[in-house]
Amino acid sequence: MQCTTTSRYTDEEWILIVRDTEVRLNIPRQRFQYPGISKREFAKLFDHTLLKPEASPKQIDQLCSEARQWGFNSVNIRAFYARRAFLNLRGSSVRVSCTVGFHDPSDEQDLFRALKEANRAYTSGAKEICLLLSSPLLHTQHYDTIYAALAVLRSLCPSPVFLKLVISTQTLREADVVAACVLARAARFDTVEVGNVSFDGRTTIEASEYDVRLVKGGVQAAEEEEMDWRAMDERKRRVAPSTRQHQYHLHHHQRTHSNDSMVSEEESPGTSEANGSDDWGYGQTFISRAREASQRASALLVRRTASLTKPMGVKASGEIKSLGDAARMLEAGATRIGTSHTVEIMKEARERIEHVGDVDQWVKANLARDMGWRNSRLTRFGAGELEPGQLTRWYTER
Repeated sequence: MQCTTTSRYTDEEWILIVRDTEVRLNIPRQRFQYPGISKREFAKLFDHTLLKPEASPKQIDQLCSEARQWGFNSVNIRAFYARRAFLNLRGSSVRVSCTVGFHDPSDEQDLFRALKEANRAYTSGAKEICLLLSSPLLHTQHYDTIYAALAVLRSLCPSPVFLKLVISTQTLREADVVAACVLARAARFDTVEVGNVSFDGRTTIEASEYDVRLVKGGVQAAEEEEMDWRAMDERKRRVAPSTRQHQYHLHHHQRTHSNDSMVSEEESPGTSEANGSDDWGYGQTFISRAREASQRASALLVRRTASLTKPMGVKASGEIKSLGDAARMLEAGATRIGTSHTVEIMKEARERIEHVGDVDQWVKANLARDMGWRNSRLTRFGAGELEPGQLTRWYTER
């Protein structure tokens, strides 16, 4: 892909940033909390998905109808059905999400084509865009090209459009996953998706709990590293004006020195021209110093508001077929679930609720009785002292 925009860093600088982020990487091991299955917010964690290229308009209509009925967060479809889904979901809280970047695995991914597809989906009413990123681009460390494409996509689809970067963790090294998280954070994406889907969208692979935790750790490390990126940006902005001014004076000195032998006594206007250039140089020095002061003030403001930046989410997608699968992904740190089996999962959750009543209260009461925590303060699903997988086993074994 040919990109005419000015990149933020060079490939070498990106590699250094990724290495620094790898040092900060800490894969979380705790169980993350999420709304109980008896809550309305539980359905909002799901993206009702249909990405098969042979999907028919009738199937898209049915997908939208199910999403309205169950109250899912969005329907995830291909871009050429974005307008149809937008018209079907008009008046509801369900959003249209489009995945772009599918290509033949034997061919190189055309990011320019993916950007055009994303722009077409956005103009058709899509409020969420998922960009499938090719693994070879990360393997070859073409970070400059990747960031340029992500930044262009963010400019084409400004906030509040929700942007997700989809990576196939089954074909990536740990360093590549961290690099994807870094680039997504730098381009102001909202979520990194663990999308174990083929590049043509025809086959999916079972989602891995470890992959979700790895991406969760990579996202957290990228957020911690972000302040160092901003410091680097500030240093580059400070150096750039003085460097340009030095280059100008060096060029001017070389030009006047080379013409010394040709200067005659009649060329007195040259002195005033040199004086004029000196005045221009002093003016540029004053402007660059004022610019540096303004940049220091803005950097201070950025540091003060850094804690207010929105954290990135993690989406798990793939062969998530049951309530137990979804519970494992959410406990691993996923903030969103993308699957084509959302209706089956919600029906299973409803059966659980009808069988035991209020699931949250049931879990708390049984934990207090069985583990002797009757008088202890419990969180939603018990404290962090629970042995791993306690709630997941309850979902899957009953």
